[in-house]
Amino acid sequence: MAEEDEDRHARLAQEAAVRGERAARRAAEAGRRAAELHEYMKMIGEGVAEVPPVTGENRLVRAREHARRSAERAAQAHRDAAASHDHAAELHEQAAQQFPEEAEAHRREARRHRDEAATARRWADQEPH
Repeated sequence: MAEEDEDRHARLAQEAAVRGERAARRAAEAGRRAAELHEYMKMIGEGVAEVPPVTGENRLVRAREHARRSAERAAQAHRDAAASHDHAAELHEQAAQQFPEEAEAHRREARRHRDEAATARRWADQEPH
């Protein structure tokens, strides 16, 4: 029974880690896209890049909207990553209680996941530039 519980905890922790990694990758990609759009819009504002005259205004409006949506997706991906890290931390806390011989290692991992969750929340709460 203990071996089944240990296997189950290991599987759940691995699944939570995979979800957290996926969410972090999505957050990074969405943040990268938002930063690229922001840089392009900044270049337009500085006169370094030009907006094509025929559809210029529409393109600028679409670019701003796209940047806003990208920033929203990035923030949501960071919130998802934070939730995954919180879940992983909870699983490590449970494992620490269930497996006293490995309790310190599980508590250390739980702290690491809580730190990662806090970082992800800070990123999610950042205002787009």
